[in-house]
Amino acid sequence: MISVLYVDDESALLEVTKIFMERGGEFSVDTATSAKEAVTKLKGSHFDALISDYQMPEMDGIELLKYLRPRCNGMPFILFTGKGGEEIAGEALNAGADYYIQKGGSPRTQFAELETKIRSAVARRKSEQELRRSEENFRALIENLNEIVWTADPEGTITYISPGISRLGYDPREITGKDLSLLVAAEDIPEVARHLAATKAGITEPCEFRVLDRTGKTRWIQVSCRSRTENGSVTGIMGTLTEISAKKMEDADIRGKEHLHRLLMDTAAEGIVALDPDTGSPTDYNDEACRILGYTRDDFAKSRAADWETPDAPQKFSRILNEVPQTGRSVFDTRFRTRDGTFRDIRGTAQRIDGGIRQWIGVTFRDVTDENTSAQRLVDKAAEYSDLYEEVPVAGFTLSSAGAITAANRAGMALLAGKQERPVGTPLRDYITADGQAAFDAALVELAVSGGVRGKVFSLGIPGKAEVMVRFDGTAIRDPDGSLRRFSITLADVSALVAEREAEQTAARTAKGIIAGLRDGVIACTPDLLVTEWNEAMEDISGIPAKDAIGKLLTEVLQFSGETRPDSAAGRALAGEIRGDPGHALRVPGHGKERVVQGRLLPGTGRYRNNTGDCRHRAGGYGPHAGCPEDSGTEPPVCDRRRSAIRCSGGTAPGGLP
Repeated sequence: MISVLYVDDESALLEVTKIFMERGGEFSVDTATSAKEAVTKLKGSHFDALISDYQMPEMDGIELLKYLRPRCNGMPFILFTGKGGEEIAGEALNAGADYYIQKGGSPRTQFAELETKIRSAVARRKSEQELRRSEENFRALIENLNEIVWTADPEGTITYISPGISRLGYDPREITGKDLSLLVAAEDIPEVARHLAATKAGITEPCEFRVLDRTGKTRWIQVSCRSRTENGSVTGIMGTLTEISAKKMEDADIRGKEHLHRLLMDTAAEGIVALDPDTGSPTDYNDEACRILGYTRDDFAKSRAADWETPDAPQKFSRILNEVPQTGRSVFDTRFRTRDGTFRDIRGTAQRIDGGIRQWIGVTFRDVTDENTSAQRLVDKAAEYSDLYEEVPVAGFTLSSAGAITAANRAGMALLAGKQERPVGTPLRDYITADGQAAFDAALVELAVSGGVRGKVFSLGIPGKAEVMVRFDGTAIRDPDGSLRRFSITLADVSALVAEREAEQTAARTAKGIIAGLRDGVIACTPDLLVTEWNEAMEDISGIPAKDAIGKLLTEVLQFSGETRPDSAAGRALAGEIRGDPGHALRVPGHGKERVVQGRLLPGTGRYRNNTGDCRHRAGGYGPHAGCPEDSGTEPPVCDRRRSAIRCSGGTAPGGLP
């Protein structure tokens, strides 16, 4: 059926024409009462031809024609008007109208003429389109051939040569119009002349000769040609030029190429098959194709592509093979049936192979069954991890590079907003108390630069909730090119830890002040008897400044021998066996005199953390517990390492000690 759009500002004539032309079922007529309406319909629908009145408001028929000609790809246009004479007809035809028909006379005769003109114009356009397509296909075929296609007039002057001549270093334009002998090596010109004369006489035999390429190098060429005749007279010669090797090397070269071709196919990691597009039978194939599909080479040669197809395949292989001759190439994922009836997931490529007169479909494919199984396992594992992330009790969030929340797990939602309101889309800094937002912004900058941040503490201020102290840990996620994609962070509630730490620090400061103000000297030691505390009273008693005592062994400072023995007072105190000692007399130098110091050794346990995060142990005095195996991280360690404290009082010994 021929579809027609008829444009006329006379509605009655539109309706009559539509009824008359559609009576036989050959035409389908749509109408428009203005050029503007016609343009709108042409944008939304396809029509085989357009009929237009000449005189219409806003835009007349010729103006419509001039508007449509560059836009409608040669759609037939018939000017059908009751006004205007030869001048209008000439203007219409010059503007590209196919026909000009004057309204008037017998309607039957007029409509019959209109239908005849439409048929003729549509048929001519279709013929032109087919010819154009044929020419384009022919040119594409010629230009993709390995051979160089050429034509010449009877005298041997080249009238056409395909782009393949560029392989000899020449541009087709510089060869066209020249004599073929200009390419031929001088010693072979007589032979080529005899061959062309034989061709014009109707003898079509191939001929081999040498040509000079653009660099002057000699190349061997085989020419196959035949004459073109009209009314019994030779009008030209056409043929192909194929570059070949020297005769003595030709067979060995071909055998070498065939061997290489077979070697490449048989060692390829993918199955390779050349299929006849008409029958679907393999014309060539490698061992891997046989292995994947479970065939012997002999059985594979007898199989057809239809034997491999499965009814539940995601892509029908038969449909792919039908489309490739037109599309040229197709990448596919399908499922093949093996020789023993099992199914394998297949990924491959089908390619049209043009061999001049004949075509094949080349198929390369590989078995991706195991890959698909592994991929599904990864998907399942990802879902499992997603569920785990969702259920983990620590608040987890994903932030955009700008710091806005893009995802939150259940714990995160509960921490920030509860179950009814989702925080997604809100900047996380909005939940930080005002005095901590600048530090939070700095932490995000540090995270973006360093890629990871640990142990930052912030206070959350959420309406309707008490302030919560949280530990901020984060990781920056980047794209393969290094650009920042997002942040992955966790917020752990450390309110209780912060409160405990503050209480310990307060207690430590209080105890420090008490010890400093005691009249008795106080020394604190580690289990290894390293001095960690030495108050002012001890400086007065011993005459040894704290800076000279702290960090040294007690035996070095006070020089009482044997105190490191397990059965000594200090050893027993460190072991927790002694809670008190009636005293221990020591002789120490001080102020140039000798004094008698009465000491009391007390065992101690416990720990606290100062504001730098150092592990401290309490035993009558305070100091760093060197070597604590659990002194790491932000959580207070559970430590039962003991230390000793010595409380001393002293005075001048009359006559000294023996």
